[in-house]
Amino acid sequence: MKMRISIVVILLGLATAFAYVHAAPDHLAAPPPALPGNAKPLVSGEFLSGTIWEKPVIHAPGTNNGYSPAAGARVDVYDNFIVVTDAEGNAELSLHGSYTKLRFKPFR
Repeated sequence: MKMRISIVVILLGLATAFAYVHAAPDHLAAPPPALPGNAKPLVSGEFLSGTIWEKPVIHAPGTNNGYSPAAGARVDVYDNFIVVTDAEGNAELSLHGSYTKLRFKPFR
């Protein structure tokens, strides 16, 4: 009788350990899909006009410096940011809220 109880306890322990290991979410091993290495642009196009600011516009009390990329630069729009790439291949990532009046012609 003691042997049966020992076997049952061991089997329950193994079953619990197996369930615990396989209950861990799979998404922890993979990087989040919002990372630039895994993200695909929602839309891409040719930059026409707009301003990219040093600080997010809504949180910029005081001065905030901005610039307008050269017309013809490439714009890639992602979930949380945009990437503007100039003719030399230099790219700048700007979070949403850090640019204004962005206009671009989507690639087809």
